[in-house]
Amino acid sequence: MKKETFVLALFLLCAALPLAQAAFTEKLTVQVYDQLFRPVEGAEIYADYQLNSVSGYTRTAPKSTNVSGQVEIVITNYEEIESSTKYSYTLFVKYGNTVNSTALTAEANRTSNSRVVTLRVPAYFLFVYVKNQKGSPLNALVSIDQKKRQTNQVGLALFQVPRGNFTVRAESANSIGSAVVRNLESDQTLSIEVGIYSLVVFVADDNRNPLQATVEVEGFSEETDGQGIASFANLSMEAPSVIVKHGDNFRRFTPNLRASPKLEAVFDLHKPIIKELHATVSDSGVGTISLFVEDPGTLATGVESVSVTYEANGVESSVPAYSIGYNSFEAKIASQLPNTLVKYLVRVTDRESNTVSEAGTYIVSPDVPVSPTNTTNGLPKLPPWQPGNLPTEAIILGVIVAAIIIFAAVYYMVKMRRVAPPS
Repeated sequence: MKKETFVLALFLLCAALPLAQAAFTEKLTVQVYDQLFRPVEGAEIYADYQLNSVSGYTRTAPKSTNVSGQVEIVITNYEEIESSTKYSYTLFVKYGNTVNSTALTAEANRTSNSRVVTLRVPAYFLFVYVKNQKGSPLNALVSIDQKKRQTNQVGLALFQVPRGNFTVRAESANSIGSAVVRNLESDQTLSIEVGIYSLVVFVADDNRNPLQATVEVEGFSEETDGQGIASFANLSMEAPSVIVKHGDNFRRFTPNLRASPKLEAVFDLHKPIIKELHATVSDSGVGTISLFVEDPGTLATGVESVSVTYEANGVESSVPAYSIGYNSFEAKIASQLPNTLVKYLVRVTDRESNTVSEAGTYIVSPDVPVSPTNTTNGLPKLPPWQPGNLPTEAIILGVIVAAIIIFAAVYYMVKMRRVAPPS
């Protein structure tokens, strides 16, 4: 019984709702202009009004103006008691950070005719031109916040925006350019350059023979073809980071693509060549190592260093090599005793760390006189730290230390015998 009563009451309530008479309904056509009476698209319109005396005031959902700066909204007050009806309401327009409003009063029982209301907000036009690095217009997608426009045939995208700061972004063929607009308070023209660069990389050895290599640019990777060439298009950076890999070697480059779209990566794969290596011995026993060095190849990196090591009487030493002309070097080996066999080794390294070495020998003439340069106190000059080559001062010091140790030991033994108890 209770259920049937509830259903009947609900039915009567629903039937009575259409009979409720609205106090007023206003249909508004809102027109929004900027400071120069140009229509403003995208402005938000909403109203605060009385729904009824029980619910009080409410706010309509925001609606945006169209390209003509217009939007229609409907306001309905459902208050049944005339004395409790509030005919006044407030209409708002929001554009960017600007909010303007106007107070309006509805007409009782106005339900059909649309009322036109005009509002104004500050708005400005931003003319965005997109060009490539050569100044030619680009077909690009330009965006400001959520607004997007495609450029026309002259590279222009037109925006109407509120007062404030904006970041403008232009994208074309995977390349991106951007610009920042600060404190916009008037119509402005903005130019954005979107660099669309190409790059051709030629990879070769020091003889200019093409090489198989991997080239990486801005996250893209290409293998060189049979001519040693890897090509890239639609690059956005004017000076991209380029990595060229060949075997275990790699090169890094930062080319200026605005200046030139071509890049050569050379790997010096060949060792230098030692020519005309020979040794001469002076009358005093000083050896001179002479050599001529070449780093062949039209793109060779060149000689980095020349070093000479030698062995005499079982001791290894090194001497510096000096340049005496174009790719010509000499090294001097100290005077040695007569009949000494001197073994020497020459190492040449280029700037690619390719190293070549060549050995040689010479014998000091038996006619070389013994002199202070190859002897010590008339005795043969022995290698450092070899037996028989100790300095006199070291021998004397050793004898003194040994004598002190022996004396201390004898003194200790005698003293111990004196203090020993009788048996």
